Amino acid sequence: MADIGRSAVLRALPVLRDIILRLPAGAFIGSETELIARIGVSAPTLRQAARLLEHEELLVIRRGVGGGFFGRRPSAETVARSAALFLNLQNTPIEEVYSAAQAINAEVLKRAALSDNDAERARLGEMLEEWRGSEESLGRDAFIVVAERLTDQMASLAGNAPLALFLRVFRYISLSEPGVLSRYDSNREEWKTAYIALAQAVFDRDARAAIAAAERLSGLAASSVESTDR
Repeated sequence: MADIGRSAVLRALPVLRDIILRLPAGAFIGSETELIARIGVSAPTLRQAARLLEHEELLVIRRGVGGGFFGRRPSAETVARSAALFLNLQNTPIEEVYSAAQAINAEVLKRAALSDNDAERARLGEMLEEWRGSEESLGRDAFIVVAERLTDQMASLAGNAPLALFLRVFRYISLSEPGVLSRYDSNREEWKTAYIALAQAVFDRDARAAIAAAERLSGLAASSVESTDR
């Protein structure tokens, strides 16, 4: 019976997912009774399928008056975290992750430098000047947030959603590595200078200089790992 029930859930899952994806985010999908009749499943089967889609951030169930099943869309962060978790569970060698990240990062920087999206470039310039002009000494966590926002803006300027998503995946994998966060415990001014040089090269439409700046950041990361291992 357990196998039969699981099979019913797996059959209902793509049907319910398809109903959700055919409608805009936030749209009313139906009541439980309506969906049971529409999909042709039992209440327990629908509820199990719904729980899985809630976990995927595709569904919200609201109780009470005005309640029911409502569609939603997962955030890029949620998708990236799930992909990073999958790769970690597959025991993917970190060397393979870094190799792939380096190739994709170079493509993102090239596309960002050559982009003709003036609005996104202007936003990058604003963020760059704001950070450059700030005299505030940021703590480690705040520094990481600023650096990530700058990196995300360069990815937005590149205008390629798959590449931007892959970079987020690599970020989550990297940040889960032992000792990675501690690299920002010291020499934050040096890190800041390196990030600003990278963003400035992208802003100036200099793809070659941007890739060189990214390599300097990688070198800085490698040296921090070596000093931690000593």
